[in-house]
Amino acid sequence: MNFFDALPASSRQLILLWGPGLLQLLGKLVYAVLIFLVGRWLSARLGSFTRTLLLKSRVDAALSDFLSSLVRYAAMAATIIAALEKLDVKTASLLAIFASAGLAVGLALQGSLSNFAAGTMILFFRPFTKGDRIEVAGKQGVVDEIGIFTTRLVSGENETIIIPNSSITNGTIINYSMRGERRGSVPVDLKDGDDLASLTTVLQQAGAKNSLRSPGFEPEVFFQDQSKLAVRIAMPPAQHEAAVAELRRQIFEDVHAYRAARASA
Repeated sequence: MNFFDALPASSRQLILLWGPGLLQLLGKLVYAVLIFLVGRWLSARLGSFTRTLLLKSRVDAALSDFLSSLVRYAAMAATIIAALEKLDVKTASLLAIFASAGLAVGLALQGSLSNFAAGTMILFFRPFTKGDRIEVAGKQGVVDEIGIFTTRLVSGENETIIIPNSSITNGTIINYSMRGERRGSVPVDLKDGDDLASLTTVLQQAGAKNSLRSPGFEPEVFFQDQSKLAVRIAMPPAQHEAAVAELRRQIFEDVHAYRAARASA
């Protein structure tokens, strides 16, 4: 007599009634666990591969991290759905609930999603990078951080300016650093008694004395309007304010000396 025959009749009846179903459920559970484990491993590898591919394509590191995480979580969600379906769980209604919840959250976070989309565009198209001096949304400063939702600038007065990304992409972006150097000019009023040729030489020499100007760009003197000349020099973007201030001081000194010499002649 085997073990099964030795069991009471009621126990044998329960085993015959529930045994096949339990074995089938156990088999499905094992398959579901295997799907989950393999899917988790594949989703992690897929996220890592996506990040490596984006970085090789010179996509910003912050955007690469976000997109690779998005790919990993999407693959993980598909894995969980596949595992639940293996357990005969009806996922259609579950997906409908998640979709409704996602729509409600999207409507509630409409402004944040707009900033997120704008941040993605900034990180992908790179109208500016960290360290650039820019003017956006009526503010000017050096880019300190580009985030998914906001961009942080540091002003010339060392103030931290946090600007929503949607305000940046919806307006004009002025990048003072993109071309490698910046121009700066100082106007000079023309007065009676000025000799145009002599004053032009004085202004060119004043621009050439500037210690912060870019040596490859010679000072330019031009008519700003009928009553003004202007001196233009080039300088590194970070030195713009200091270079213009020095140019203004040098012009004041040289033009004052020039006019005093003409007056005493």
